[in-house]
Amino acid sequence: MGLRFSKLVDVYINQSDAYHYVYMNYPSFWAMIGDNYDYLKPVAIIITLMILFVELLYIVRKKVDLKSADNFLSVAVWSVWTCVLFLPSMHERYAYLAEILIVILFFVKLWSEDRKNLGMICVVACVLQLMTCIQYGRYLFQNSYMNFGMTLILHTSVYLFFSYKLFVNGFQKNDETIDEF
Repeated sequence: MGLRFSKLVDVYINQSDAYHYVYMNYPSFWAMIGDNYDYLKPVAIIITLMILFVELLYIVRKKVDLKSADNFLSVAVWSVWTCVLFLPSMHERYAYLAEILIVILFFVKLWSEDRKNLGMICVVACVLQLMTCIQYGRYLFQNSYMNFGMTLILHTSVYLFFSYKLFVNGFQKNDETIDEF
């Protein structure tokens, strides 16, 4: 009944070969490096997996409570944003999930008792929405309010700032004990 799981995965694997650009109309990490698709595609995938693995190790070692809505959403935003910034052939529509999740995270924080980092989350949400407007404006209407280099610097800076704030003091700790590896 229904399609096999491999068919679902094949759609995304085959779609990644549709465009032979490391970055496309989105200020990703690879826009700073270059656009040698054949060479950088496997490198980009390996680097992305390494970054996500380090995140997983951090979450396990620090006993981050993913049952907490703000922790879960913070990890989800950061993970999706990391994938969009570091995987090859990503463009603005793939950031949609991160943009929606950061807005949800903002409202979760706004309505919770713990409003730590609320201002930072608001700034990140606004910058992500602004980046989307700029990228779509450039693509759809040939507007160039900011050149690509400026959006790249702004976007990368906000991602690094969000990462720093999140991993230095952004998570609530879980009180349960987890065996060390």
